[in-house]
Amino acid sequence: MTLSNNLLRVLSATLALAGVAFIWVRVAMGQSPGHGGLSLMLLAVALCVVHAVGWQCRAQWERWLFQPPLPWLLWLLALFLCA
Repeated sequence: MTLSNNLLRVLSATLALAGVAFIWVRVAMGQSPGHGGLSLMLLAVALCVVHAVGWQCRAQWERWLFQPPLPWLLWLLALFLCA
């Protein structure tokens, strides 16, 4: 495992934690995000967690799904939809 791969995993873990914190704060303030944005944020958080823990992808479609930039782009799109 290279240093850059470790940094990408740390970034994915940070985005996952930030997504959970964003949802938690919005709900605690009584401003729950819309259903579409919330669902997309939860999906993006799940994909970021899978990348952060180092899931061993065997098939090509798993690599495409769980490796960046797809989880990060979904996270940004969800943030845009929730804001």
